[in-house]
Amino acid sequence: MVYEKPHELEWIEHQENPLLICVADRGSTAMDVYSTWNLICAVQGGWRGQKRASRIALCPGECWGEWPGVRNNPDGSQDVLLDKPVIRITHDQVFNEKSTTQAAEVLAGWVSIDRENIVNRRAGLNWVVGPRAYETGKPPGGPDVASFYWHPQNLHKCVVNLGRCATAVWNLVEQQRRHPAVQEPWKTGIPLIRELLLWMRQMDPNLGAFIQNLDN
Repeated sequence: MVYEKPHELEWIEHQENPLLICVADRGSTAMDVYSTWNLICAVQGGWRGQKRASRIALCPGECWGEWPGVRNNPDGSQDVLLDKPVIRITHDQVFNEKSTTQAAEVLAGWVSIDRENIVNRRAGLNWVVGPRAYETGKPPGGPDVASFYWHPQNLHKCVVNLGRCATAVWNLVEQQRRHPAVQEPWKTGIPLIRELLLWMRQMDPNLGAFIQNLDN
């Protein structure tokens, strides 16, 4: 599947829901399903980290080689290697309740990974997580590797997220300061978090209403 016209690139680069590709095998009356979770790596990284790709191709069945499986071509295009199918569904399995339940569990695992990456991107958290390896027909087992992407245009959102996360950590630790579980390393980290929040409050005055006991 190739996307190269402006409206096609706009559509494929801004997916809001997990996208699965199904390839029919008519001879075997079966269907191979591929996850496109690593598409977001191509979009976030851009062509060699320099610019938007001129063309994006989704390539079912092409092995990653190197994680996360994005090939930057000399002509400015990108190939997203989808590797092996996450599941193969046969005609007979469709009418077997046990098989359909297992298939749903496998697909749910892949959709969850993809959804997490999409939501994080929308929130300005430009981390992409995924599996290092997997077996067709089995749940991915949860993401175990990650890639991180940054760009100057993301600075404001990163500052906002930093302040919100620091506020949450401060409030949680402050409420349980005397609990044994938060003595170390939090005991030495609390002053550092406080300094950060004093600065963050200048950057984002709205945080002041949510930070507890910072000036005490």
